[in-house]
Amino acid sequence: MLSQARELLRQILVGYRGQYELYGQLFRLTQARQEADPDGLGELIKETQDIMEKLDVLSAHVDDGKKALGDLLGLGEITLRDLKETFGDVKELEDLLEKLASLLGDIQRLEEENQARCQRRLAQVKKDLLQLRRGQAATSAYTGEYVEEARFIDRKS
Repeated sequence: MLSQARELLRQILVGYRGQYELYGQLFRLTQARQEADPDGLGELIKETQDIMEKLDVLSAHVDDGKKALGDLLGLGEITLRDLKETFGDVKELEDLLEKLASLLGDIQRLEEENQARCQRRLAQVKKDLLQLRRGQAATSAYTGEYVEEARFIDRKS
């Protein structure tokens, strides 16, 4: 039973390593979106979606491994404490989970910055569009049907 449990733990570690690698790619794409021009943004978003799909598959495999290990050990859901009690040293897993948590925090921070930048760009575009419409309205006053014929209405008389 312990050898089977060790194999499941190894599979979980491999899954988390894969997640860390994919999240690293996601972090680099998130950084690239900060500097991307609108034409290149679509490709970066597609790459991000591809990575997210891979992460979904990998997460499902990790979850399956954790469930199988929990069932094998007679636990509903496994914790790091349970793994320490069963296997002793799980430092590699602890370190990997800490690195993953830190990387996810960095990605979230960049995503928030990107979102704020997009909101500012959208507000600027709306402002520019409003100014354009006002300019068009002012211009149309001088290019109307009676431009050549001046009319003056004196309300004093």
